[in-house]
Amino acid sequence: MQDEVLRYLRPALKGKCSTSITLFARRYRVYNVLLHPVRKFLGPKLRAATRVSWCYHQYRGRLQSRLLQLHIQTSSSPTGRLTSGSAASFRLLAHAFSKSALRKQEPILQLYPTKLLDRLSHECHDGGLLNIATWPTFASFDLIGHVSFGENFGCLDADNYAPFVRAITAIASGLTFT
Repeated sequence: MQDEVLRYLRPALKGKCSTSITLFARRYRVYNVLLHPVRKFLGPKLRAATRVSWCYHQYRGRLQSRLLQLHIQTSSSPTGRLTSGSAASFRLLAHAFSKSALRKQEPILQLYPTKLLDRLSHECHDGGLLNIATWPTFASFDLIGHVSFGENFGCLDADNYAPFVRAITAIASGLTFT
């Protein structure tokens, strides 16, 4: 009995689901073009309506150059202006980039390039094969971890990616198509 009911309902449900998805997509595009708070900024309306172009350029690895090109064409961009919220965020973070704050962090900023060179020197003297592309990534993530979280990820010490770093690099490499 249940199979017979499902056999009759399945086509109707498929039609209703596809209709609902289509209506949602149309409403989403109309909202983005006509009602969204950022609609007043210049730029292609197709880009405002849907993220297809954004995803395409991201996938091809050309998103940043395309955004720069659009920014130059329109010469007015929401990212080029400081809104009250982003200005407040800027003020909160500004002290971290003052000369005195950077001087206090100078030993940390010098530690990881020095450690990187020491590790590369050690690896080269061992005479084994060396994947030079991974080592700057190890140093960068260790530095970022130390500055952001107060401890590094241990990539330079372990000569390997930490699980978090491996996940981030996998995601980043998956975002571009080469």
